[in-house]
Amino acid sequence: MTKLNWTESAGGPLVLICDNAVDLWSGIYKRSSYIENKIEDADDFLDPNETDYGLACGVDLGVELINVSTKNVLVIGGEPMPTTIFKSISGEILIARWFYYGIKDSEHITDNLLSTLDLNSIENWEFKLDFNAETNKLYLFDSANISKDLKKDNADFLQVTINPDIYSVYTATYIPTTEIKLILHKFVSNK
Repeated sequence: MTKLNWTESAGGPLVLICDNAVDLWSGIYKRSSYIENKIEDADDFLDPNETDYGLACGVDLGVELINVSTKNVLVIGGEPMPTTIFKSISGEILIARWFYYGIKDSEHITDNLLSTLDLNSIENWEFKLDFNAETNKLYLFDSANISKDLKKDNADFLQVTINPDIYSVYTATYIPTTEIKLILHKFVSNK
């Protein structure tokens, strides 16, 4: 069984960013000063015209693309939920989010379910968007954070390696037991 790493936001959405754009993400800080390599508090960190966090908070549910400079950022909106990103047994990148879990040792059980999950057995996949993975490293983290936060020893982020490509992102609800419900996002290469 594979032990998966999980992350969770402090309340806002999560973002998935290629390593060539991660240093552009201003989080809750003023975007205009951040791109000049200064960190200044925003007057209103929820203002989408002032911060990248504010822009990300405009995504209510599901997944949506926003731009930071000229780079795509995938925002995963909705309630804060424990989230993991990993490669499925068939090789696709998969993001799994716990919608609910009501049993003891849920993490162990969920890790086991996901590490052996046949994605073809899920029939309710719905196309959401195309995501351009320009580089081979992707970071998944709380949209309130900035790249400097990811370099701290106790940083809460996940990293995955992927082949640069344009990926179609599909979403499904997966309910393997009456006690566990997951929201899944899979990345399918367009090659």
